[in-house]
This record gives sequence, structure tokens and C-alpha cells, in this order.
Amino acid sequence: MRISLPPLKRNNFIKSPQSFGKKKKKKEEKIVMLEKQKCTEDMINVISSSRYKLDRSRIRKLVSDILVAKGISETIIVNLIFVGRNKMKKLSETYKKESETLPVLSFTYDEKNKDEEVLLGEIVICYPQAVLLAAERNRRVEETIMTLIKHGIDNLLK
Repeated sequence: MRISLPPLKRNNFIKSPQSFGKKKKKKEEKIVMLEKQKCTEDMINVISSSRYKLDRSRIRKLVSDILVAKGISETIIVNLIFVGRNKMKKLSETYKKESETLPVLSFTYDEKNKDEEVLLGEIVICYPQAVLLAAERNRRVEETIMTLIKHGIDNLLK
């Protein structure tokens, strides 16, 4: 008795010999692009409490895109810090001498570390204030946070 088997189908697990080098080329192209723009998303630190709903990768990409668009060619580090009302009020009283909760504060630094990376500064955003602003302006919270980040970066680059 003879059993005929259907022909073997090429699936995703079997690679053709032509496709072996393609992923490596894409990876090399990405590295070259990152070297050209110098501002990578690894240098953008997003610090926040777990209770705030944030898309960290999208925030990093936005900051990176803004810095590249502004023509920043140095290797820089930016810290984004999301805080609550009380912390922002304390920062506002300490540094701005105002006793109100501000939506965003920027602190510039001109420090270089041993790898010649420049710490551009820190942007402190009050998440509850961002939510209130979004409700007042009838916008999404993400859009308001992105606007506050752009404002903070503009202040850092002045």
C-alpha cells in the first residue's frame, strides 16, 4: 500500500537562502540613521508613578523627533518627570516663588559626563493638571501632555 503525502509547503519558519542577509542590512541602516541624528530614544528618561497612564515609547519618540527637528546634533539626555499636585506645588514655591500648581516646569543644565553626553535638562509635568487642562480644552490627555512636553523643550532650548 502506497500513501501519497501532499507536497511540503514553505512556512515562515523556513527561510530561503536569499532572505538571510536582509534583516542585518535593515539593522545596519537603522544604526546609521541613529548615528546621523545623534538623539536616540535611549537618552530620554521618563520618570513617573505607575498610577499615571503614559505611553513611554511614544513620549520618547516625540521628544526625539522634536530635538531632531530643532537641529540638536549633540548627544543629549533629557529627563521627563511626571508628578502630582503636591510635589509640583512645592517645586513651584521653591523655584518660581508662586504658591500654585503649574502644569509644567523646566530646569536646564549644562553638564557633560565622561562620555561627552550633555544633560540638557529636566521637564517636570503635573499629570493631574494635564488632565484638567485636557478637560477644559476638550482635548485628549495625550495631546495635552505632548503640548506640555513641546513647551518644556522650547524652554530648555532658550
